[in-house]
Amino acid sequence: MGNTPRKKPQPPRPLVGDIAAEKVLVPENLNVGRDFNMGAPPAQPRPTLTPPRELPPKNKKFVGRKRPIEDVHRLLQREGDVGITQEVAVHAHGGIGKTALAIEYAWQHLDDYPAGLFFISCDVDLLLPAVAALAGPLGIDEADTPEQTAAWVKAQLESDGPALLILDNVRDARQWNDAQWRKWLPGGPNCRRLITTRDERLPLPRYRLERLPQDEGIELLAKYRPVAEPNRETVGRVVEWFDGLAVGLTVVGAYMAEHPDLDWDRFVDGLEAKGLGAVRAIEDDVGGLPDYDRRVDAVFDDLLESVPPAHRRALEYAALLPEDYVLPLWLAWLLTGDERIELPELPGYGDDLSQPVINRLKGHGLLPPYRGDDTRLSMHRVLRRRLGELLADDGDHRKMLVDRLCALAEHRGEASHQAIVQPHLRDELTPLLRLSDTLLQFQRIDEAASLANWIHTPLHDLARTTEVRDSLERFIDTSLAPEGKATALSNLAMILKAQGDLPGARQQMERAIEIMQEHLLEDHPKLAIGYSNLATILKNQGDLPGAWQQMERSIEIWQKLLPEDHPNLATCYCNLATILQDQDDLPGARQQMERAIAIDEKHFPEDHPTLATSYSNLATILQAQGDLPGARQQMERAIEIDEKHFPEDHPDLAIRYNNLGHIELAEGREDQAREMFRRAYRIWAKHFTAEDPRVQMVVATLKKLGELPEGE
Repeated sequence: MGNTPRKKPQPPRPLVGDIAAEKVLVPENLNVGRDFNMGAPPAQPRPTLTPPRELPPKNKKFVGRKRPIEDVHRLLQREGDVGITQEVAVHAHGGIGKTALAIEYAWQHLDDYPAGLFFISCDVDLLLPAVAALAGPLGIDEADTPEQTAAWVKAQLESDGPALLILDNVRDARQWNDAQWRKWLPGGPNCRRLITTRDERLPLPRYRLERLPQDEGIELLAKYRPVAEPNRETVGRVVEWFDGLAVGLTVVGAYMAEHPDLDWDRFVDGLEAKGLGAVRAIEDDVGGLPDYDRRVDAVFDDLLESVPPAHRRALEYAALLPEDYVLPLWLAWLLTGDERIELPELPGYGDDLSQPVINRLKGHGLLPPYRGDDTRLSMHRVLRRRLGELLADDGDHRKMLVDRLCALAEHRGEASHQAIVQPHLRDELTPLLRLSDTLLQFQRIDEAASLANWIHTPLHDLARTTEVRDSLERFIDTSLAPEGKATALSNLAMILKAQGDLPGARQQMERAIEIMQEHLLEDHPKLAIGYSNLATILKNQGDLPGAWQQMERSIEIWQKLLPEDHPNLATCYCNLATILQDQDDLPGARQQMERAIAIDEKHFPEDHPTLATSYSNLATILQAQGDLPGARQQMERAIEIDEKHFPEDHPDLAIRYNNLGHIELAEGREDQAREMFRRAYRIWAKHFTAEDPRVQMVVATLKKLGELPEGE
């Protein structure tokens, strides 16, 4: 196989109760200021239900949640220290279904709490009236004062057998720890407490309730209107649109039940076209459901109003970043550099004041890890859409946020050039591709193209050519500034070259050079890069005189602009050596290649992929000169470096294996040569068609060695 032209570094810049619970009504005119004596309840209680209970009606449309109900039961039934109340706080943001889960748990476990099951809404400041109101269900006669009645209720729940107390929608830790509130809170080893809350800071064992999975979301909709099997995929899109938000699915279910003539396909089309506007129209149509008292967007508006300014700013950035690609690293950078917000200074965080903000949002479930991956955060889709609406209504604020995203793109795009030798940066490449798409959607064409140009090099080096080609092609016919368009065309040309489309590569490179010649000075660095890249394409097409001419033009520019030992000149010397080799000037080729290596060894670490390319090319020259031991040494050095940095199926490794195979063959080591050719074939066959010259070449070689490759 021939030489590998070295790639030129680019210049700088180129909800679920599935239905909301009914509230417990308590008297409003109780005298709560009189003294009282704690005492036991009356000796002869009134008859009650068995077991005693004060619960909202069982929700006939409740679905799924088997595992969370089992988990809550296990936590409530575990053995604890003597006298300690067993309790658990189910937490999630609004609309996920905390209340419905608690109610369903109670109805499923009536037999486990013979002393009673009771539901108390904590939307009130005083707990005493709600506790006193349980006297009736417990069969306790009311005392002269509500305080005395509450005391009897508390005493009975703490002294009888197992009881369950559901405390719904505890607002926050301040309410929970308030002395007057806790004074009336039944506890002890017999009274189990199931708390629902949006606040993950309650000092209690916590259980986070996640959104409805798709199968259970479809089951919920089917409770309102049967879902035929052919419609499951379409109905699944509804669940996905709401991201398992049961409060939204409940409204949709009621709407579809009231409109039996409306098919699911038409409904989904309208939902996806009109977004939250369609949801509001649905809510208006179904009217006031008896078990649904809040609009979908109001759930999230309340949430956004409740978070501190720095946390809301983090959510705004997350809503603009690519969906499911909110990297904590990016969010920290955006927050830290945002001069319009003040991050809280917490002890121990030093200069990294963004971290407690991000951690709090993760803990609240507002930015949970994406499918368990802590390197990526996600956001509930309806919250994302609602924030998008709010930001669209405030154009100046939105522009400021998008400006910050553009600065992030430039910052991380530049860092991505080290992705080959710093593996942790490779995880950013796909998110950066998505970020480029996002900036393009925001009509920030130049910034989007700049990012695509930045990440072209590492994606090319990692053989992700199809992805980067798709990314670059979308900018060719846009209103991109001339310099950015020329860079995109140049990078696209090198991708086409890597994919074997030499005519297409030449066409795009010549277009790039034409734009640069029109808009740049004749000795501009970008023209030097363009001439060098065109030379490698012409060489592969067999036009050696043309390749020589273009390479000489490139070297002439660089020698004017750079010191004599600059890596950009080394790249030109390396590529010039490959042209000389094809012209059978082996001494000249070796001289230029060794000149390039001497420069690179000054500037790069000894295991850098740039050196691997030069060592590989030098090996082919040495082989042509008959120095097989020297050729083997250089090729093995190249393979050792590339195997450290590249995935095992990278096309550059196939070149190395193929070339080493020919060296082995020349030395008479057929078995070792055959193994190298097999490796090369497996890689090339994965990336290219059977008609590709590389595949055909290695197949022919293996056949000569008496072996038929796999799949042939």
